[in-house]
Amino acid sequence: MKSKIIFLSIFFVGFISCQKMEYDQQFSATYPLNGEWSVSYEYVNSGGIKIVDGPHLIYVFNTAANKDSVWIQDQIKHNALNFAPYQFKANANMSDFTFTSKNSPDISNDDICTVKNGKIVNKDSIYFEINFKVKDPNTTYKVYGHRRNSYDEYMNP
Repeated sequence: MKSKIIFLSIFFVGFISCQKMEYDQQFSATYPLNGEWSVSYEYVNSGGIKIVDGPHLIYVFNTAANKDSVWIQDQIKHNALNFAPYQFKANANMSDFTFTSKNSPDISNDDICTVKNGKIVNKDSIYFEINFKVKDPNTTYKVYGHRRNSYDEYMNP
């Protein structure tokens, strides 16, 4: 009797494991913006010299609202740029893949971030201008780069 139960159990597990599971893949509302981005930071220092530092990784991901805003995060301290990691929320316009923020609190530091001209171009490039109000209110950093990691379905329609 015990061997019949073992045989039926193995048969049942084998039968279930061979069935193909169907599922509907779902994406967040902001998935075209989301991903891991390899970027460079560019700014003009007080001596009028253009400084470019990179590549660095930043992350763009959906907020809990999952509709019209994203988090932008850089986790690395940049010695050449003299600023610490940051994470702030930006407003996202999904019809034209743009994003901005005005006086958005940086939850990693006691700073305020403003982003202008944020845009995803051709699904794989990113550009935005960022200013840190407390750290250096007179410097605007241009941030640009390419997608390092994203959703395969989005990259290969």
